[in-house]
Amino acid sequence: MNDNFINYSKWNNFFETIESWDIGYTDTNIMNTLKTGTIRWNAGVAERSAKRLFELINYRIDKLNRIYNERLSACNDYFSLSNLLILYRKELKFLKDLTKIPALPEDISNELTTMIIEFAQKIQTDLEKSAKKDLSGEMIRIILGNRLDNI
Repeated sequence: MNDNFINYSKWNNFFETIESWDIGYTDTNIMNTLKTGTIRWNAGVAERSAKRLFELINYRIDKLNRIYNERLSACNDYFSLSNLLILYRKELKFLKDLTKIPALPEDISNELTTMIIEFAQKIQTDLEKSAKKDLSGEMIRIILGNRLDNI
């Protein structure tokens, strides 16, 4: 048996741990394990693992949106907005990296990656549209300088 083999239960424990992380936080040990770990991708395990990862990503995106909306109202200067956008992008990049773990089959990895990229593009477009209301042009400059779809 491969030393890097991780059973479904252990993968699920990692995913539960990741769910509890604050937005922007990552644990290098867990991420390194996920990047080097393998799983027997057979019937049953494959479906559960893919479903669980999909749920995790959706949960993190929902959590990210809640935190973004809460903190946006507290952004009283452009520096705060820049930091918030950087945090948002960092989380999207983390989620994209999570979809690239080698244990995932390519089709599932590609589907999850596409989902995250499309989400990032939609949010970026929405931000750009809303920034057009700022007559100073500073907001659009910050949004374009901290693109969320640059993951």
